[in-house]
Amino acid sequence: MTDIRFLGHATFELNDGSNSVLIDPFLTGNPAAAVSADELSPDVILLTHGHGDHFADLVPIAKRTGATVITMLEIADELTGDGLANVIAQTSAGASISRRLSEARSGVAQLKHPEGTVALPPD
Repeated sequence: MTDIRFLGHATFELNDGSNSVLIDPFLTGNPAAAVSADELSPDVILLTHGHGDHFADLVPIAKRTGATVITMLEIADELTGDGLANVIAQTSAGASISRRLSEARSGVAQLKHPEGTVALPPD
């Protein structure tokens, strides 16, 4: 069984006992954070978008753990430029992370952000 743990704001951890997925790691400086960034060792980090309140601890956690990061293309390019080695650019079709968690998939859904930014829906 997979446990889902809310860690504050938009940060979640999914853990099946063997593998861990961290979503939108914003812990440092977050008064609602249930744990510190140093307490987590994810295999995969999913980033929904590049706002600081979703992104803040991503680079330090990924560098410390070697976690695979899955995010949108523009942020993936930036992260690779920042020296992260295990980055997958999420596109409209979805990126399989089955090598880490059996049957797990990520995908992209349409989002109309207040600033008018729009993500592409899955195929």
